[in-house]
Amino acid sequence: MAATVEVRYFTGASPGITGTVWPANGRYDRSDSVPTTDGSTNAIPIPAAGSGLFANSWRRWTKIFATVAPTGTISNLRWYDGTSWGTGVKNWVKSTPDASYVQASAADESLGTAVYTDASTLTLNSPLVVNAGTVISATGTGGAAQNYVESFLRVDETATQGLISGHTLVYRWDET
Repeated sequence: MAATVEVRYFTGASPGITGTVWPANGRYDRSDSVPTTDGSTNAIPIPAAGSGLFANSWRRWTKIFATVAPTGTISNLRWYDGTSWGTGVKNWVKSTPDASYVQASAADESLGTAVYTDASTLTLNSPLVVNAGTVISATGTGGAAQNYVESFLRVDETATQGLISGHTLVYRWDET
């Protein structure tokens, strides 16, 4: 039987192994809590025009979670966006080992992008490699075997005030 999976996000100092289901229309913001669907709660500010500055959201940490186990295994885990977020907004992303999780905090507001990839460059044919080997063979996330997709939004002075249209951030994998 094919696995049934959900995207789950992780928060707090000790995120555990189950996470919480990402809500429909969940947004990036400046908090370490449930991704809000309200665009005004902990919103990412737009820097003043001409300032040359940027503002980051706090990091989001996600994994897939099998609610129904695969018949065999889930492996070759990939992730992509491949869509522009609009003028002045970028989603920065990387694959992070389970043991390297760091609780989201105000320190994220000044993260650099050197070790991250612009998510708009990641596509079906050129995705982020989350894990190359087997990550799930039962229900759950596979624990430490599965890396997190760590991401944050960066907003610069050219961004437009208001909500950004929704994006479909895609996980894909091989199931045997």
